[in-house]
Amino acid sequence: MSALSRRARQRAFTLVELMVVVVIVSVLGVIGLASFRSRIFGSKTSDGLAMMQSMRAAEERWRSENLTYLNVTQTAAWYPATPSARTKRAFYNLGTCGVPTPNTDDCRWKLLNPTKTGSSTEFGFMLTAGPPLQAMTEPLAEAKPSNWAQWPSSPPDHWFVLQAIADMDGDGVYSKLVASSIRGDVYHENDGE
Repeated sequence: MSALSRRARQRAFTLVELMVVVVIVSVLGVIGLASFRSRIFGSKTSDGLAMMQSMRAAEERWRSENLTYLNVTQTAAWYPATPSARTKRAFYNLGTCGVPTPNTDDCRWKLLNPTKTGSSTEFGFMLTAGPPLQAMTEPLAEAKPSNWAQWPSSPPDHWFVLQAIADMDGDGVYSKLVASSIRGDVYHENDGE
């Protein structure tokens, strides 16, 4: 009897049991790492949302002074960052808006003067505006909300459409942010992508 009790006390884990524990810990580690990455990229989306709110407030200031919204983006270029290149650029990092190029998108962004939320951003922004009963500018394909058909096409008042995109993890899927003067919310899709 004493030999049996000694063997029972000396029993250790088998290789199979150890491998099961290693697999479980590995799976939990991968899930934790993916969740952590998602949170990091999701927090970068808050930078874009803060800039959007700043631009919306700047447009409302502009309208209170000029009775219309400022049509900032007249080219098909994202400002200040190019989302597909995953570059990070600062707002207003270009030269002065002098006589040679007073009507560039850069100068109109400076004229609108939204409050900068940080030193630089990964988001690219476009801001278009128009008069009453003119068709709203449809967001570009990469920024177009999946529910765009529910937005009014020709509002009865002055309007603006603000769009932003970023590809923070380089997988080709853009984080989309879209706001307008006729909706009080900021539509966002694919946060942290």
